[in-house]
Amino acid sequence: MKAEGTLAVISFHSGEDRVVKGYMREHAAQWLDTPEHPQSFRNPQCYFSRVERFLPTEEEMERNPRARSARLRVARRNEVPYVQL
Repeated sequence: MKAEGTLAVISFHSGEDRVVKGYMREHAAQWLDTPEHPQSFRNPQCYFSRVERFLPTEEEMERNPRARSARLRVARRNEVPYVQL
């Protein structure tokens, strides 16, 4: 994906949404703090900024009942990924 590109994923099941949310969250975190490494360090895989979630509106669910389980997650690619020197 090019810099400033947008990734949009629609999921219809909570299991699918959990995978998408985990991936976007992992790649949007600027700092990592894990039990193996007690001190925080920069995430070398921080690719995304502005991760958002959109849900269907009441009007849309009224017109299309199957839309009630849909989740749209959108992430914007960073201009320049973090490079460790």
